[in-house]
Amino acid sequence: MMARRFRIDHRATEEFDAATNWYEVQRAGLGQEFIDSIEMAVQQILEKPGLGGPVPGVDSKLNVRRLLLRKFPYAVVYVESDDEILIVAFSHGHKRPGYWRDRLPSGRGARSRS
Repeated sequence: MMARRFRIDHRATEEFDAATNWYEVQRAGLGQEFIDSIEMAVQQILEKPGLGGPVPGVDSKLNVRRLLLRKFPYAVVYVESDDEILIVAFSHGHKRPGYWRDRLPSGRGARSRS
């Protein structure tokens, strides 16, 4: 079996950086705990694609999944295809649901903006 490519959308990277900084300001070392938690979740996804559950309100045929973190109110939202795993968001549980839909690869249900 060929290994899949792995990518992180640049906006997801920005979310990750902002959350890490926010947690570190709250308490020294908490930012690193957040990093460790995200890294563990990403590693689990790479080892077992399909991990986590479908995202509510998103067509299951699109293969968009989320893996909830245990300690933080975040989920790793990713799209799984035959040749790639794309992380589209490090989504906070209280942020507007589906705000990341425009990050989905074309043909995967991205909504156009009017």
